[in-house]
Amino acid sequence: MAGVSSVLDFDGGCGLHYKLARRQSPDIRWAVVETPAMVKRAGELATDRLQFFTDISDAHAWLGAIDVMHSNSVLQYTKDPEDTLGRLCGIRARRMIWERITLSKQCIEREVQSSLLGDNGPGSLAGLRKPSDTHAPKFRSRPSSMLTTNTF
Repeated sequence: MAGVSSVLDFDGGCGLHYKLARRQSPDIRWAVVETPAMVKRAGELATDRLQFFTDISDAHAWLGAIDVMHSNSVLQYTKDPEDTLGRLCGIRARRMIWERITLSKQCIEREVQSSLLGDNGPGSLAGLRKPSDTHAPKFRSRPSSMLTTNTF
């Protein structure tokens, strides 16, 4: 993150990427957008350079101009992926880093991804191995949706 002064980290957890980025940019300002529960828990880690928010627009207001927007495999898990995509592109970050996002050439697609709760995380969770334990939506967006929302 050399040369970067502000980052909006969408679903940035407790700010681990901030701690790594500070090695190259000690004065970097970092806004993490997370769930209310994570914001409450991670709030004790907040500083004048690292803050936690539940809303993209509040994070944007705190940062001002945004050099980098980072999102890693979370868009498809939001309540309204298309709206969230539009709001993230709408902050007009100089650079956007999208990791683990599925794009579709044809159209926007939705499907449900099922996994066994017992397979998510370390350790054994006896009795939690039914296919219906967890369901998460998957979302594929057209690349043009991202480009038209973020025209420079």
